[in-house]
Amino acid sequence: MIQKIEECSLNAWPAERSLLYDGWMLRFAGGYTRRANSISPLFPGNEDINRKIAWCEEQYAAQGLPTIFIITPNIQPDGLDEILAQRGYLREAESAVLYAPLSDIHAVASGCNAVILPQEEWLAHYAHVAGQSSNSQNWHRKILRAIIPAVCPVAIIQDGQPVAVGLGVLERGMVGLYDLVTSEQFRRQGLAAQIIATILSWAAMNGAQCTYLQVMSNNATALALYTKIGYRPCYQYWYRLQQHVTKGV
Repeated sequence: MIQKIEECSLNAWPAERSLLYDGWMLRFAGGYTRRANSISPLFPGNEDINRKIAWCEEQYAAQGLPTIFIITPNIQPDGLDEILAQRGYLREAESAVLYAPLSDIHAVASGCNAVILPQEEWLAHYAHVAGQSSNSQNWHRKILRAIIPAVCPVAIIQDGQPVAVGLGVLERGMVGLYDLVTSEQFRRQGLAAQIIATILSWAAMNGAQCTYLQVMSNNATALALYTKIGYRPCYQYWYRLQQHVTKGV
């Protein structure tokens, strides 16, 4: 299950460019989000581990980016996290992956006002709700356009203004929830539940049997909501961030 979720996550949040090196996937997207600009150590390799890390650092430095590794229970080799720590990589953004069969999800919303929108219209609403810069919006657009699986962009509009957004990505019977954001002044009103209900309803009609999402481990409010709905912990992951970057030419 962990392998499937990680594969679906990579496909649901594609980088603009990627490079496969000795079992590791290096992803580049202008620095927009950690996941799209990090290394996924997918398979065992043959190269010396420290020489391999150094080579990866050179590739990210050439892009003016820090080297970031995503550390999951499936990392290869098993001791990579300790090696990165010894090299001074900072552990950050500890996150939980939650999972549930759709049959375990409770009815989460009534009188739902969420609507499914065209992708470009949804992106403008996301930028408004999240306070996104134009540069980030441009990179976000590139990621969205690169998604191959089916997508469900959802928003709630009140008085002509977007107040909550979310995105579902469906692959192999599993729908992932992404970009769940509610405007600060509209939080704790059940809007996130309406967004989730709409995405999961769409997913069920399109053959989904289960769902997953990723949430920061210190986000107690979001964790409480997802647990109430019916999601349960599946596994943890975090990132290892390089502390010093020499920009390449």
